[in-house]
Amino acid sequence: MKFLSDKDSTEEDMKEIEDAGKLRADARKIVKKLDEKLCENNVTSVVESSAGSTSNESVTTASKVRAKLPKLEVKRFKGNVCKWQEFWDSFESSVHLNDGLSDVDKFNYLRGLLEEPAKSCITGFSLTAASYKSAVDILEERYRKKSAVQRAHMQQLMKTECVKDEKDLVSLRRLCDCVETHYRGLEALGIEKNTYSSIVVPHILDCLPESVRLIITREKDFHKWDVENLLEPLKREIELREEHREPERKGSREFVECSSWKRSPLSAQALLTKSRVEACASCLGIHHHEDCNRVNSKEKRKELLVKYSRCFNCLRKGHLARNCNVKVNCNTCKGEHHTALCDQGKVHKSKPKGPEADGGDRETAQAMLVGKKSGRVRD
Repeated sequence: MKFLSDKDSTEEDMKEIEDAGKLRADARKIVKKLDEKLCENNVTSVVESSAGSTSNESVTTASKVRAKLPKLEVKRFKGNVCKWQEFWDSFESSVHLNDGLSDVDKFNYLRGLLEEPAKSCITGFSLTAASYKSAVDILEERYRKKSAVQRAHMQQLMKTECVKDEKDLVSLRRLCDCVETHYRGLEALGIEKNTYSSIVVPHILDCLPESVRLIITREKDFHKWDVENLLEPLKREIELREEHREPERKGSREFVECSSWKRSPLSAQALLTKSRVEACASCLGIHHHEDCNRVNSKEKRKELLVKYSRCFNCLRKGHLARNCNVKVNCNTCKGEHHTALCDQGKVHKSKPKGPEADGGDRETAQAMLVGKKSGRVRD
């Protein structure tokens, strides 16, 4: 009996060991499945977060792209070698490097943007994909030569139009911009400014009005200037003149430019019967020139005309009598001069006698004295 009981206990122990092993194996399987599940969840969350960030970036990018930008147009090329690089950079960005266009489409765009004489370079090519590269090579060979571009810039500098009137700020600004444009073009080619400044600088100085030339060359030894040394004081002088001229344009008095002076023949009677009475050339009062009682001497009136650079014919500023096309006849003697400068007869109202007359003379003398000392500019 004792033997049987020992045998039964041994079998029970073995069974318990087997059951424990099964439980341990099942536990390992469960743990493994849990680990796999956790790994899958982590990967999914990472992918979702990446997708979320990508979508956010896409939304942000899309929102940025939604802004309506102005349509950019490639300017046509007309054969000016100085403009080739500008044209090609614009065409290359818009058409040449566009992967969405075929070579035939690119060639079609290129032909449409060329004008004579540049267009004649590729007229003989058929509209095929193989011809596009050959056409581009021919254009670059002709218009991208460094020597040709340099020569074109130099020719434009030597063809700079002269400005004769120092008050013509529009022409002065145009001259300055033209010189700087071609100077920067030569600089982009790597051309040393010292190689051409000795020729260009004297020519540009000769194209400037004498008064402007004297002002900008007063400070330094201009004989050693290069183009950059010339542009610096020239731009400063033009900017200063533009700043001082702006308030004058906004004033109540009419600003008349010499460049915009209309050479229309007018009689003295037409000048006197204008709806708007011009300021007196002698005292700046609002009355006709010949009715001035403050400056009633013909000699004094002429002195003031000379001092403030007025025309002896029409008494206006901006030109001399030899350049005046206004037809003037005196109302007093019918001579060919302005009525205010006539010394025959009584061309002005009689002065009142007494203290008021003396006071008027003193006031006139004082006004002339102040005008001389302060250098007052009369319009």
